[in-house]
Amino acid sequence: MKYYEIENNKLLSISSLASEIEPFFNETYIVDNVLSQTSKLLENTKNINSVNDFIELNRKNYYDKAKETLSIGTNTHAMIEYAIKNNKNALIDIEKIADTTLKNTASAWNNFIKCNKLKFIFSELPVFSDLCAGRIDLCVKYQKKYAILDIKTTSFREDNTMFFSRSHLLQLSMYHYCISYLNRKKIYKYSIKDLKYDTVYNVDLSKYKRELNCIASAPCLLIL
Repeated sequence: MKYYEIENNKLLSISSLASEIEPFFNETYIVDNVLSQTSKLLENTKNINSVNDFIELNRKNYYDKAKETLSIGTNTHAMIEYAIKNNKNALIDIEKIADTTLKNTASAWNNFIKCNKLKFIFSELPVFSDLCAGRIDLCVKYQKKYAILDIKTTSFREDNTMFFSRSHLLQLSMYHYCISYLNRKKIYKYSIKDLKYDTVYNVDLSKYKRELNCIASAPCLLIL
């Protein structure tokens, strides 16, 4: 479990909270997903005799890859944050990347940036509420509207079909709730500590009151 600390209050991280809540919502999604599997996957699951068997296999496969995808996700976020802060066009220099997976991810990000005119408001913004805390990947102005963007690197299976869990959607909802909470309480300056990494973030949103108000009623976008 990951926690943040704000004014001596210990708050569960949004990603941990979403993971804890997800099993209570996710089973129907996984069951429905049986109907959309490719023939290749079905051939590999001939010995499955029930939906529950399929669910357990699906979960096992997901957690077996957790450590690998965690490092990919961390490096991807670092690349994007660096590009936003240091490159005027926010593009990642692909030629400097050796890892094939990260190069493909960087290429996908560059294509997204080229196809969409984004104005970056925040990146890696620590937020909190009375319930939880976390860091928002990006807040942007997108197609003349403000939006919260969350970037996921675990969204494609080996057969290239898209996948996202309800945990991802829960995370987005909680990020939105935190922004709305800060806006409603008019909390613009705060210090928040990431207990996992023992890192303190000093946040000052005083200059962004108008943007914060817009983001509080903005849509959320999941970038896969």
